[in-house]
Amino acid sequence: MIPNRDDLVEALTYLCEVGVDLTVMPAGPFDWHLTLTPQEAIDYMTDPDGVVARHLGISIGELNTWRETNGTYLCHAITHQGKRCRRVIPGTYFLIYDPAHNPAKWAAFERLGHCCTQHGGRRNGGAS
Repeated sequence: MIPNRDDLVEALTYLCEVGVDLTVMPAGPFDWHLTLTPQEAIDYMTDPDGVVARHLGISIGELNTWRETNGTYLCHAITHQGKRCRRVIPGTYFLIYDPAHNPAKWAAFERLGHCCTQHGGRRNGGAS
């Protein structure tokens, strides 16, 4: 017999109350982990990316872009070929390798739309 969702949540809640952490290590360019609630842990089994994105307050698209860029901040300018410039934003090295770095922090900076120096950005990672 397969336990129902409510029974699973109850069992996981009990484990959390006695000191068990429900921790996952989602795919990404850095070693990082998330501690999930019992409900999130159950949802993680069928929708890991959705749970991670919701937990962090970002979209699945932002999570996937973070993975594809290895957490690097890329220029937002569009090239003559109609594609996004792949140059790194100057001055962001300290942001990329910050020990507390995570996809939510990356997405917040990414939303600012910074450009590389060739496309008008400043040396300190400023927007053009």
